[in-house]
Amino acid sequence: MLQTSRSKTTCRDRSLAYLVYPGAVHSRFEHSLGVYWLAGAAIRTIKAFQGSELDIDRADIQTVKLAGLLHDIGHGPFSHMFEREFLPRVLSGSNW
Repeated sequence: MLQTSRSKTTCRDRSLAYLVYPGAVHSRFEHSLGVYWLAGAAIRTIKAFQGSELDIDRADIQTVKLAGLLHDIGHGPFSHMFEREFLPRVLSGSNW
């Protein structure tokens, strides 16, 4: 999964956070790994408390973790700046 060309690009992408927090090391890849871990922790907790009611199985856990890992895969570089600065100029009345 992590050997795809888009995943490798994600590893190189950096946010502008370092301009505000010079010591910040936060690439999209690091962010995605953190979300992967948090998604796994969340689904394990849900399974522990409601797993039998919701019929959560191993495939469900894997799916949630992969969704966490891949949640940013479609974002282009500086995509949030693009949403805030470019789209409102192109789409009048849009508010992102």
